[in-house]
Amino acid sequence: FTYAGPSAGWSQRTIAPSGQALNAVSCASPSACVAVGAGGAVYRYDGASWAGPATVDSGHDLVSVSCPSAGFCMAVDSAGDAVQFSAGHWSAQPLGFSAAAVSCPVVGTCLAVGGGGVATYGGDHWTAPAAVDTAGVNRIDCVAVNSCVATDQNANALFYSASAK
Repeated sequence: FTYAGPSAGWSQRTIAPSGQALNAVSCASPSACVAVGAGGAVYRYDGASWAGPATVDSGHDLVSVSCPSAGFCMAVDSAGDAVQFSAGHWSAQPLGFSAAAVSCPVVGTCLAVGGGGVATYGGDHWTAPAAVDTAGVNRIDCVAVNSCVATDQNANALFYSASAK
């Protein structure tokens, strides 16, 4: 992969009406993307065009989304809610704390961060958040169930691996 400059290879496609805030995007493949934003709005990309919005979290802004496959996504908001896409529809998955980001390394397994904690989703419910940092964890990315890195508001990286337990 070679980056060829600011415009090489990039094209623009309008997703939402002007003024609609989009907060995150995740793609399971080049033809399966989901963008989330203000008012619980979700937009889906099929490789040719964006469709939506569908409102899946009414009244709350979705702040992060992770889609490890075209058939599974998890999105979180800062009000303590999560919504899951599976079996062709979105459903509420009570999170119980204010999340800033979510990462799902595989279908059915996700980690959400916010404040100083991390909560996990194992296919049927979220765990209570475990305290991992006092500075406030704000981003997370997991390449596997046992391998994640998160960042906090003081520019620290927090690494998780099964061997570090």
